[in-house]
Amino acid sequence: MKSFRDYANLGPWPNKTLSLISIIRESNVHLAYLRAQNANEFRQLSSTARFDDIYFSTLMDDFHTSDRRFRAIINYRTEPKTMDECGIAGYRDALDLVQKEYKKLRLTPDNIRLIHDTLTSHTRRYQEAHPESRWKSGGDALAEDAEEEHLLPAEFEALRVSFLHEFEYGITEPLALIPRFLCDISQIEPFHENSLMMDRLIQHLLMLQSGFDFVRYVSIEKHCAQTARASFEELLQSENIDEILKDSMYFVEKRLSWFFNCAMNLKLRFTA
Repeated sequence: MKSFRDYANLGPWPNKTLSLISIIRESNVHLAYLRAQNANEFRQLSSTARFDDIYFSTLMDDFHTSDRRFRAIINYRTEPKTMDECGIAGYRDALDLVQKEYKKLRLTPDNIRLIHDTLTSHTRRYQEAHPESRWKSGGDALAEDAEEEHLLPAEFEALRVSFLHEFEYGITEPLALIPRFLCDISQIEPFHENSLMMDRLIQHLLMLQSGFDFVRYVSIEKHCAQTARASFEELLQSENIDEILKDSMYFVEKRLSWFFNCAMNLKLRFTA
């Protein structure tokens, strides 16, 4: 798949994409009114969405523990004891960092490293105490040079610079820009570990920075996990599957559909 670096010239967008964007924006504008009228319920929704974000994101990366320990870990009531629990604690810390500090976390190399370091901090400490754990289940060794592990690949840096300029100073619709950027970086997997988790954290960060607060109150990760099997089976039934997988718009529209369904589910919760 081609990596787009000129994010100022991504269009024209299909009517379906423009329609999704329009509805998501309308729902997000209505969110401020709903939140003011239902403050207590929104506080509970925020807590539930945080739980779901951590649970489903770490589940998709195959991290497991008991329900009791999971709840204790995400509520900072216990320390992780296993490699899987370290992954859960790391995602907890990184998500909390993004939610609390998103206004300060401009998408710079230092801030990307900060998020990644936060995500992997518990795992690194566990690996230092348990050297045998420094091997993935597939047998590939983790990078031994910590500095090398944290370098941003040149291709990713080119995408980041182009995206950030358009994101901060351009006129491209963020709901179209963010999925395209995430689609592009997913093709190069810029981190040795945790690329999918970093994708979800960067998505959360950019959506909050763009003013789409609904991601605080409904879990995109939960929706993604619950619809993944159906989406995969639908893709397998397509006659032109190879062409679909080469078309970045398929992935952009798929991510937009997640945003749409989450925004609408939140809106319908209060207007149905």
